[in-house]
Amino acid sequence: ADDVIANGDCAADLRFGHDWHLLAFCSRIGVKGIGERLTKDEAIDWPGWLYTPFAGNFRMVFYRNKAGDILVKCFINERETTLLGLPDGPYYAWEDLKESLRSGNKTE
Repeated sequence: ADDVIANGDCAADLRFGHDWHLLAFCSRIGVKGIGERLTKDEAIDWPGWLYTPFAGNFRMVFYRNKAGDILVKCFINERETTLLGLPDGPYYAWEDLKESLRSGNKTE
């Protein structure tokens, strides 16, 4: 992402995998609805079908605002989502999101 941002190019980097890989990835980065720890009672009613259908996807869309700041908005299965541990969603400063991904920090 940093290379594309620096060059000002448009790009798409698409990766495909099984639904359970998507679930693990989204849990790891703290996608709301997936990354929280649930009690046994909460887990019974967790709508897994909503987050991991067989053709599920996760997208990060990058924007440059008028001030030149790079913002990122995340989507799970075409639905806007927020990330745990990062305030002020659904738009995140790229540097804040990148640091969160590198450090593995997320709140429960």
